[in-house]
Amino acid sequence: MTILYTYIIWIAFASISGILEGDYWSRVSHGFRTKTGHEHTLWTILRFIIASILVFWLYQDYGTNGLLGYLTFACMFPFFHDGYYYMRRNDLDGVYPLRFKDKSTTSTAKTPTIDWYTRLVLVTWFNLLLTLFMVLYR
Repeated sequence: MTILYTYIIWIAFASISGILEGDYWSRVSHGFRTKTGHEHTLWTILRFIIASILVFWLYQDYGTNGLLGYLTFACMFPFFHDGYYYMRRNDLDGVYPLRFKDKSTTSTAKTPTIDWYTRLVLVTWFNLLLTLFMVLYR
């Protein structure tokens, strides 16, 4: 059950952070906030802290296989975060007409942006394999 709980928490975190970042970048684009240049670094640190807490919880139940939680979370994050980000930006600014399925053309993230289909494949198949390995070989 630990896996289910950590996944639910991580998906909620990824989704909410996508919505909040959509609000932030919308405000930046309208001149209500000033871009600092350190946004992604700070958000990445926050993500790592939250993921570490959840992986520690997985480690308690699954031993070293629980450390695979970092990979599963990394695969899940873009699907939910980016999807909700694009939906929020479209709601506020109308800039992502494909909403959840859109792809950024102006990202300032240090990692490459990936399309919706690739995000979907990562979140389903690769995650399923990692989760099965984590559970079956503990």
